[in-house]
Amino acid sequence: WGCGAARVSQHVLNMLEDKNKLYGIDVDARAIQWCKENVPNLAASVCQLKPPSAFHDESFDVIYAYSVLTHLREQDAKTWLEEIRRILKPGGFFMFTTLGSSSLTWLFPQGNPDITSRLIKHGIFDEAKNDNIDAVISDQNYYRNTWITDDYVKKVWGERFLYCYHETAFHFYQDIHVFRKQ
Repeated sequence: WGCGAARVSQHVLNMLEDKNKLYGIDVDARAIQWCKENVPNLAASVCQLKPPSAFHDESFDVIYAYSVLTHLREQDAKTWLEEIRRILKPGGFFMFTTLGSSSLTWLFPQGNPDITSRLIKHGIFDEAKNDNIDAVISDQNYYRNTWITDDYVKKVWGERFLYCYHETAFHFYQDIHVFRKQ
């Protein structure tokens, strides 16, 4: 989910025994077209900004989202998490990254009191507009930079999943989390 131009998907595909089992979706039709032309065996398709996706219930063993939830408003993220839960098989894993509190030091060496205070009070800060993909989406307020505390991920997003794993700043400034559908 959020495969873009297959920055991660192409490497995952190389590790699979069955090369016909990797699907990628993204809101960027140009990125999906590039995937179709350049990444053989990736079943790439465009998705809408909001669920539902075109997938059937309980379709996937594993879903990953690298730097996707880091760009959604709080309510949009919650809506997508319900969709992920719908299309994930029982016992399936959802791996995703977030901009956690640890990223603030790396991204803002001098500090950012606005983000820090919101994270302390609410556990999430989703007010930093990001216009990187405005040219390819219809809702210009959709895409942003969103920071989320580990506690928020566990308590709010994880309430309908089993929380399995967390690593802080696994890729410079993004934290990785793993949920399992019960």
